[in-house]
Amino acid sequence: MKIALASSSEVSLPLLEFLTKSEEFDLQLVITNPDKATGRGQLSTENQVAAWCREKNLIVAKPFGSAELLNVIDDHQIDLLITVAYGHILKDEVISRPRYGAINLHYSLLPKYRGAAPVQRAILNGEELTGVTVFKLDAGMDSGPIYLQKELKIDSDEKTSDLLNRLNLIGIDLVNQTLKLIIQGVEPVPQSNADISFAPKFGKQDGAINWHRSADDIYNQYRAIGENPGVFTNFSNIKLKISKITRSSFKSLSPGEFSVVDQSLIVGTASFDLLIDKMIPEGRKEMTGKDFFNGLKEKGNLSFA
Repeated sequence: MKIALASSSEVSLPLLEFLTKSEEFDLQLVITNPDKATGRGQLSTENQVAAWCREKNLIVAKPFGSAELLNVIDDHQIDLLITVAYGHILKDEVISRPRYGAINLHYSLLPKYRGAAPVQRAILNGEELTGVTVFKLDAGMDSGPIYLQKELKIDSDEKTSDLLNRLNLIGIDLVNQTLKLIIQGVEPVPQSNADISFAPKFGKQDGAINWHRSADDIYNQYRAIGENPGVFTNFSNIKLKISKITRSSFKSLSPGEFSVVDQSLIVGTASFDLLIDKMIPEGRKEMTGKDFFNGLKEKGNLSFA
């Protein structure tokens, strides 16, 4: 089976590693987004998928639009297209072009959390369970029939990157099984129309912390998007990116109020206080919450906006 994998995210690298070592399946090439102009100099820069493939001497295609993508599939006589966080809804003419069509590895228990950020949304919403789904692509957004699905319990302190690492181990196994099912002629099962939900991509503005929410809500926000795009608060017109938060079991401050107790910077919420272990004030290097507090001239009646 000649396979092409399409992805624009480093989340696909574990599956790519597996496919490059497989003796059963032939990874012909990797499809990813065209290079982008980045930085002050607007230099053309390849993404992490393309860079990884270049180091592995894999063929990489960076098509602009459906017509170029179709040419790539035809030129390499692709039997199956696998997509993982590719970021594009493919047209019918594309997904029907390979002999076996196209499948997607998705990091949720579909039909829950269709869209670009299923793992982050599940953590943000305090879900206790998530999972992995491998399904056959159709013209909709993550709406195609399912080949295989497996659930996984979310740990209470797990961040997005940690959970993705565990989900990828499951995902690799499910893709491997699905490829064998496809060869055997097994058909996927249509998705349920119940419990459909969506997981849109986050923007930088989603990282603003509202200290009037509960400690659980804020901690879940940190777990979900603290790594990307980041969570932040403001003090005296300075933006503070929060890089490490720890839970507490006490309540001593009003929402947003902060102080140092037992060598830790604590902040009040609508429920329990939270500990700010590390932060990055705008224009400065990362520091501990205590060091930030110690650097303030006034130490009384302090609150984050």
